[in-house]
Amino acid sequence: QVGVNQSYMTSAGWKATTKYPIVTSMSELEKCDIISYEGHVGIYIGGNQMIDASSSEGKVRITNIYSVSYWTEHFIKGCRIF
Repeated sequence: QVGVNQSYMTSAGWKATTKYPIVTSMSELEKCDIISYEGHVGIYIGGNQMIDASSSEGKVRITNIYSVSYWTEHFIKGCRIF
């Protein structure tokens, strides 16, 4: 409806894509950016939070991207879809 046609991609796919503008710092993320980490993908929702599917918790959740060192240590890039 908004003109974006994007199929499913793993974290490796998001890491490799050049289809969208790249965000190189977590501090520059904006709402709706796709966040690519080593082995994980989330959607930034603002306020230092992302929505993601947690395999260890078995559910979709909202997580603070600075609450666990994994997120800052394994950040690859953001992709600005909108």
